[in-house]
Amino acid sequence: DENISKALPAIHFLTGSDVTSKVGTKPAALKVKPEYIQGLATFGENLSDENCSKAEVFLVQVLKSGSKCMTMNKFRNWMYHHSKSAQISSLPPTSHLLTDHIKRAHLATYQVQHVLDEEAVTLDPLQYGYMKDPTNDSLIPKQDIRIWPEDLIKQCTCKTCSQASCGCKQSGQHCISFCKCTSLQTNKCKNPFLKESELLEAMLN
Repeated sequence: DENISKALPAIHFLTGSDVTSKVGTKPAALKVKPEYIQGLATFGENLSDENCSKAEVFLVQVLKSGSKCMTMNKFRNWMYHHSKSAQISSLPPTSHLLTDHIKRAHLATYQVQHVLDEEAVTLDPLQYGYMKDPTNDSLIPKQDIRIWPEDLIKQCTCKTCSQASCGCKQSGQHCISFCKCTSLQTNKCKNPFLKESELLEAMLN
C-alpha cells in the first residue's frame, strides 16, 4: 500500500531512533492495524493538530494493540488500573511530554523526506522539541523538569478511606482515580471523587 510506504519514516522516528526516544518497538508498530498506519502518510509534511493526534493514537496502538484509548493520558490511566504490575515510574509518557517527542519525530521525518531537496525550508529545531544545552550550546531534547506541581496532593494508599489517617481526607480533598482505593475497583471508598452533578447536590444539601 502506497500510504503505508509513505508512513515508514514516521513509524521509524516515532517508535525510536538515533535522534528520538524509544516508544514501543518496530515489530509492534508493523502489527498495528493499517488504518492507524495509513494515518501517518502525511506525517512530516506539516505539524498540524490532526497529524499530532494521529501520531499519538498510533503510539497508543503500538503499546497496546486494539486499545480504545485515543490519548496517551487515557492509556496511562487504563494501564494504572488494569495492569497488575503497573507503577507510575513504568507508565508511558504523558500526552504533554509526548507532544515534544512527536515534534522531534516530525522534524526527523521532514529532514529525511527532503534530504535531496535543495529548496527545502530548513526547520528550526528549537521549534520542534529541542532546547539548547546551557553548558555547551548543543541541541538536546526539551525537558520538562517539573514532574508535578508542588501543591499536588499525593494519592492515598488506603483501601476504604474510612480512617482519619487517609491523606486525601486530611487535606480536605476527595480521592482521585490514581488513589489505591479507586484502583482496587471495590467501590468501598468512603471518600470518593464526586462528579460535578453530585458535588452540586452535596453543596445544596
